[in-house]
Amino acid sequence: MPNQLIHESSPYLLQHANNPVNWLPWNAESLKLAVDMDKPILVSIGYSSCHWCHVMEHESFEDEEVASLMNAHFICIKVDREERPDVDHYYMEALQHMTGRGGWPLNCFALPDGKTFHGGTYYRKNDWMRLLSRVHEEFTRNRAKLEQFAEELEQGIRKSTILAEYPGSDARDTILFLNEAVDKWGDQFDKEWGGFGNAPKFPMPNNLEFLLRFAELRDRSDIRTFILHTLDQMASGGIYDQLGGGFSRYSVDHKWHVPHFEKMLYDNAQLLGMYAQAFQVSKKERYRNIVNQTVDWLEREMKDPSGMFYSGLDADSEGEEGLFYTWTMSELKEILGDDLALADDLFQISKAGYWESDRFILHFCPDTSAVRAKYNLSENQFQITEQQIRKRLMAVRSRRIRPGLDDKCLTSWNSLLVCGLLDAYNAFGEKRFLEIAQVLFNELQTGLREVEGEKELFRNRHRGHWKISAFLDDHAMLMRAAIRMYETTLVEDHANFALELMDIVLNSFYSKETHLFHFSPLDNKELGVNAVEYYDTVMPSSASVLYRNLIWIGRFWHRDDLLEIASDLTDRIAHGIGKWPGGFSNWMQGMMDQNSRMEMIICGDRALQLRDELALHYLPELLWGGSTTNSELPLLRDRTTPDHTFIYFCEHERCKLPVEEVADALQMYRRAIQADADDHASQ
Repeated sequence: MPNQLIHESSPYLLQHANNPVNWLPWNAESLKLAVDMDKPILVSIGYSSCHWCHVMEHESFEDEEVASLMNAHFICIKVDREERPDVDHYYMEALQHMTGRGGWPLNCFALPDGKTFHGGTYYRKNDWMRLLSRVHEEFTRNRAKLEQFAEELEQGIRKSTILAEYPGSDARDTILFLNEAVDKWGDQFDKEWGGFGNAPKFPMPNNLEFLLRFAELRDRSDIRTFILHTLDQMASGGIYDQLGGGFSRYSVDHKWHVPHFEKMLYDNAQLLGMYAQAFQVSKKERYRNIVNQTVDWLEREMKDPSGMFYSGLDADSEGEEGLFYTWTMSELKEILGDDLALADDLFQISKAGYWESDRFILHFCPDTSAVRAKYNLSENQFQITEQQIRKRLMAVRSRRIRPGLDDKCLTSWNSLLVCGLLDAYNAFGEKRFLEIAQVLFNELQTGLREVEGEKELFRNRHRGHWKISAFLDDHAMLMRAAIRMYETTLVEDHANFALELMDIVLNSFYSKETHLFHFSPLDNKELGVNAVEYYDTVMPSSASVLYRNLIWIGRFWHRDDLLEIASDLTDRIAHGIGKWPGGFSNWMQGMMDQNSRMEMIICGDRALQLRDELALHYLPELLWGGSTTNSELPLLRDRTTPDHTFIYFCEHERCKLPVEEVADALQMYRRAIQADADDHASQ
């Protein structure tokens, strides 16, 4: 008999719909039931591609003995962390306060009012049953003690969401401040294998993007080399799907050799942009290939019929992690025959690919010229042979049972993909990237709907239906996508849409008491604490994305009120950057946005053509704008001249004489960058 999750649309919740546990979804009715029955709540949080979530389900939640214990003593609520990040934030913060650690599956025990008093992650069956019995006994015999602990814990969580203010902080000299932060951060750089820290190792595209921009601005060849080396190591490693394209979520080792095989949209959306920007700096053709292969994978395996994209692919297939992506040597011999030796060298199978159970992971040889020379092949012969090897392996892989697909489409993650696709279009000028982004963005805009006379954005689209009111990350990232769409297409409706979203955010998420942007709408009272998400992790935090949007919209529309809010956030976040730079990389990009104050405005019939030519270059300090016709937007007014297309380069509200050639505009930009570098070098 299915439980109540059978009525949900989340693939993760549906995976648990036939468990003997009487799972309920997170909603007002479930929370009220706990109060009415005066039972403690078990909140179990995970996501569809979480390997250990599956393991715990199989060992415990599918077990009748365990289920009877859970059903007897608890209101059991199952949560998809990707659908309800607000719930995940709250209970993860609680777990980290209690244990100093976190992860998924996340299992928290709470009082009937939702305040938590105990939590953990994965438990083996016997340990889980002992814990269930112990928690039940404590709730029955020592409830007052649990209530006191839960109240103190909630107060601690509430304090952790408030950013202290540091007026007059060192952040006022932005470049000096960032120099010091980056130098401190450098101790965590893995100079041998790339990336940050030790295993497990995550790509961290936020960090890479900031550091590449910083390296170009300050002419730090050491950092530029580190970033490109990191991207090369990732592209050659097992974390990258060498046949099908796309990156896995992380590597379990520090060499990028063995991936945790799940593939997530948010990683690949950002890495598209990262490799595109790195191509602009380095002109490495391997980066072009990575972008093309990853977009091919997204279109082939992750695209919803509407033009939006699914959330992720599971690490497991047929109940075994990595089975879809790995090979036995006997399989390879049967498929490739006489080409096995070349494939062995090309994909580093014997050298670096052994994993476990006699299965191998494909890597990519960083020096294909040595492989060509070894087999005495011309460039053309080598390319033909390589393509044939890939084609034969892909033909076999395509017949395997596929990993599970999380087919919900999230506003925030799809918005990240719009930005990644636009980075790819700018770097390579390939229209298909822009066309995919335009279709996707148009679909995302349909998530802003009128509900009871008010505009409301939705978070989750599943099989054509929007559900779940959006959170701050959805608003902030869609706003960012709208800004990027405007800068790329010069369509003013996109800039107006970004401003409309900003108005919604200011009305619904900005507290005039705390002067902070909260993750959930201010009138949402489901949880005791309305989180403030400010740490940049694998994805930029919702607050840091909004911070950058405040700066862009404030400058574009001459909105001093927005710029003042952004400046206040700079002061509040500066102390955190000084302590832990790696957790604030997108904030540091925002500080660079504030500091650069450079604009490239193009007006006239050829505005789009000239914009596209300029955008092929790496120009991260610019705010773009322009129009092919007369415009009344504040930044564009009175700049269109008949029979001429002018490029206006402005810095700190001072404009140079307009030019008509791309080369002249590039020269002005580069002179300004060099002048800034010289000024700080002399200090």
